[in-house]
Amino acid sequence: MSSLSDPPPIPTPSNTSDTSDASDSVEDASSRMEYLKSRGVEIETVEDRQALSSSSSSSPASVPEILKQLSCASCASSGGCSFAFVPVDSSRPIRQVHLPGSGGIGNADLLPDFVRPYFADGRGVDAGLMRDQAAKHFAAGALQGLDPTNLSASSMDKVAALGSVETFPLVRPAASNGYTGVYVYLDEVGLLKKLAANPRASRLAAACGYDPAPNFYGDVFVGRCQTKPSLRNVDFVVGEDTSLDAEWMKRAVRENVEWQVEMNSLTGRTGELQPLKDGEG
Repeated sequence: MSSLSDPPPIPTPSNTSDTSDASDSVEDASSRMEYLKSRGVEIETVEDRQALSSSSSSSPASVPEILKQLSCASCASSGGCSFAFVPVDSSRPIRQVHLPGSGGIGNADLLPDFVRPYFADGRGVDAGLMRDQAAKHFAAGALQGLDPTNLSASSMDKVAALGSVETFPLVRPAASNGYTGVYVYLDEVGLLKKLAANPRASRLAAACGYDPAPNFYGDVFVGRCQTKPSLRNVDFVVGEDTSLDAEWMKRAVRENVEWQVEMNSLTGRTGELQPLKDGEG
């Protein structure tokens, strides 16, 4: 999901009063934050970090075992929600996996922390490829403010060893979809590990209007989040939701364009009608 550390102001009618107080300012800031969160823009607060820290310490880090042992029958009876595992090997089926009940912790997407151990696979990054990618991103201005001398294969290997998850939006939350977004969760350094491209994940993105579709490298997961009344993970069902003629995909192109137009108006950007191809990472 997109991340904004300082949410832009939402246009509001002019206030003819010359006076304002601290409580009005706090209320306006809170309203702006809730507006952006409901549309899938991730804004991390101190409370969110504390909740994630608590949940990650109690959530099981056992996705590899889940892939081996979990059945759909046990998914339905244990609480939590379902999501999809999409192997890079197209000869292997897309499988239903399960996020256990969150213990009442809300207002957070728990999937990145839950699947993180799956991507801690012991593979190192390719030093030459990392330098090529860094040079490309610096030349494009995508890494402004960062010191390229701090980028090294050893530092990236440390990141890879811990597991690093990138979240890519297939469709953004909107009123027309009940404020539910669908996201791909992938290995953030999959390209640098020289993992193979995942064609089924790219086909999902193409069906949602990404043209050209991004490349996703290695195995990925696909899940759904609802942002209203609070941010929480909800079911994404293999078969019903992974079919290329699923109802949510039929609406995705229009909803993604509407979301981008709305964000452009808030941030002052023009000409962007689909997000950057984050999945190339």
